[in-house]
Amino acid sequence: MSVLVTTNAQCMASMSCKDDVTGVHYNDGDKWSRGCMDCSCSQTKRLLKICHTMFLGYFTPELVFPNTIAEQVMSNTILPCKIIDEAKAATLPSQRVVRIYTNDEFSSCCSSLFTPVGVHEDCVANMVEGECRYEVVNVETGAECEHPYGMIGKK
Repeated sequence: MSVLVTTNAQCMASMSCKDDVTGVHYNDGDKWSRGCMDCSCSQTKRLLKICHTMFLGYFTPELVFPNTIAEQVMSNTILPCKIIDEAKAATLPSQRVVRIYTNDEFSSCCSSLFTPVGVHEDCVANMVEGECRYEVVNVETGAECEHPYGMIGKK
C-alpha cells in the first residue's frame, strides 16, 4: 500500500461565530470541534463613528453596537449625533467625545478528516463512524486495499 498525504484542507467560513447546530455564540479566540470539523472564531472591534456629544461622554467614552445595526449607526439613523473626525476629537474635552464601535466576527471550520482520493475501482473508502477517519478496503474481501491511493486533509 502507498499513501500520499497532502495538507490541503476542506474548509468553510462564516461571518458569524454562532454555531447554528448548538446555538452557542463563541468569542474571539475560541476554538471548538463540531463532528469532524475544527473551528475557530475571530472578532475585531471596528470604529463606526466618533460623536461630539454634550452629555453621553460623561457616562462612557465608547459604545459597542451589534453588527446587525452597524450600517444604521454609521448613517446616523440610529443614535444620531454630530459626527467628527479624530483630529477634531483630539481638540475637545474627553467628556464631549464618544466613540461608537461594532464587533465584526468571522469563523472558519476545517475538516480534520483525511479523505481518500484516487481509490482504485477494486476498493472502496468507508468512513468509520465516530472516529473521523476512513478505511480503504477491497470491495469483495473487505481486506485492506492493495492498490495505491492518496489522502487529502489538514495536518
